[in-house]
Amino acid sequence: MARANYIVRRIIQAGNNEGERMRIVKNIDRLSDLLCGVIDMAELIRHTHPERAWVDAANQAYDTLCEYMNHLNTNVDLARALDDFMASPSFKNLPMEAKQTAWIFKHDFDKSGVHLPIHQRQKFVELSSNIISLGRDFLQGLGAEKKPIMLFTKDCEGVPETPRLWQLYSVKRGLRSRVSVEPNSAEARRVLKHSTNEEARKKVYVSQNASSNEQIQVLEQLLRDRAELAVLVGRQSYGEMLLHDKMGKKPEHVHEFLGSLLEFSRPRALAALNDVKQAKKRSQGLSYLPEIYAWDREAYFPSKSLEPPIPLPRLTPGLALCAFSRLLKHIYGISCEPADVERGEVWHDDVRKVNIVDESEGIIGWIYLDLFYREGKAGGATHYTLRCSRRVDDDDAANDFLPSDHGRELTPDLEERLVIRSESHVTP
Repeated sequence: MARANYIVRRIIQAGNNEGERMRIVKNIDRLSDLLCGVIDMAELIRHTHPERAWVDAANQAYDTLCEYMNHLNTNVDLARALDDFMASPSFKNLPMEAKQTAWIFKHDFDKSGVHLPIHQRQKFVELSSNIISLGRDFLQGLGAEKKPIMLFTKDCEGVPETPRLWQLYSVKRGLRSRVSVEPNSAEARRVLKHSTNEEARKKVYVSQNASSNEQIQVLEQLLRDRAELAVLVGRQSYGEMLLHDKMGKKPEHVHEFLGSLLEFSRPRALAALNDVKQAKKRSQGLSYLPEIYAWDREAYFPSKSLEPPIPLPRLTPGLALCAFSRLLKHIYGISCEPADVERGEVWHDDVRKVNIVDESEGIIGWIYLDLFYREGKAGGATHYTLRCSRRVDDDDAANDFLPSDHGRELTPDLEERLVIRSESHVTP
C-alpha cells in the first residue's frame, strides 16, 4: 500500500507538467496492476491453501487491499486528475488503446460514486467492504458441517443391504433401533435413492440442504447491504448496478434470456417429469399420477442421462482445451501447449500447466488448470489473473519517488532494495 501511495501521489501532483499529465493513464494502469496482482494472489491462496493460518492471512490481506482500492475508487483528487487530462487537447494524442483504458478507469470512478458527497463516499467504501466480507463468510459457511440425521428401521424400507454400510445394515437387521449419520454420507445418499419411505427421503434431503440460522443471517445482511449500495449510487437494484456496463445491460434482458431458455427446454422437461411421475406411480401402486418433490429426484429419475436435443460429442477437459486453443489461434494467433511443472510450483498434483504461445513471439504467458474435484477444494468455477500482461519497459517507476524526505512512506534504502531492485524492468 505504501508503494501504491507513491503512484497515487504522482498522479495527483501531475498538475500542468505535460510529461506527467501524458503519463496519468499509464500510472493509473500501473496502480491497478500493482494492487490486483496481490488481491488476486490472496484470493487464490484463501481458496486453495490447505493450512488455516495461510487462509486467514490471505483473507486479511484481501480485505485490507479491497478496502484500500475502494478508497482509491472514491478518491476525488485522483478522479479529477484523470477528468482534467481527458478534457485537455493532449488526451487526443494518446494511442487508441490508452484512450479506451482511460474511459474504463473513468467509468470505474463514476460507478463507485466519486461524484457523491464525502459522507456518501465513505458509506460506499463501508458497504463495499461489508459486501466482500459477508460474501466470503457466506461461501465459507457453505462447507460447514451439518447436523447429523437420525435414521430408524422404517426409514430403511426398500434400501438394499450391504455389510459395507454397516450402520444401515445393523438397523435393517434389527441389531440397532436407530443410527446417526451425516447428511452427505454414503448411508444418507443410499436412503435418498432407494428408500420407499417418502418421509425418510424428505428428511435426508432437507438435512442436506438446510442452512444454519447464522448462515441465513449472513445472507440476509449481504442482500441488505447490496440493495443499500445500489440505491446509494442511484440504481434501483444491485442487479441493475452490476449489469449496466455488461453485455446484459438490464435485469430485464437477463430475465428475457432465461425465459427464452426456459421455453425452449420446457417440452423436454415436462416429458421427463411425466416419466418420473409414471415411475413413482408404478413404484407405489397408485391409480393416478402423483406429485413429484425435490426428494423424489434420486429415487425415480432414470439413471441414464437424457439425450440432448442435438447430437453432441463427448466433451473431455482435453478436447475442450484443444478447441479453446484452436479458437485462440484463429482469432489472435496464439495457442495452448502442455508444459512441465517444477517441484513446488503448483499447490496440488492435479494442477496442470499450459504455455500460451504466440506464433511470432513464443511463450507470452501461462495458465494453471485445477479442474478436478478433491476433498476440501472450494466448489464452483473461477479464475484468477495473477499477473496481467502489459508493457513495462516504459514504466518510469524510478520517478515515483520523491527527491526529498517530505511525504516519504519508505526510507530511501527500502525504496532502492524493495522496489527499484525488485522491479527488474526498472532502470534506476
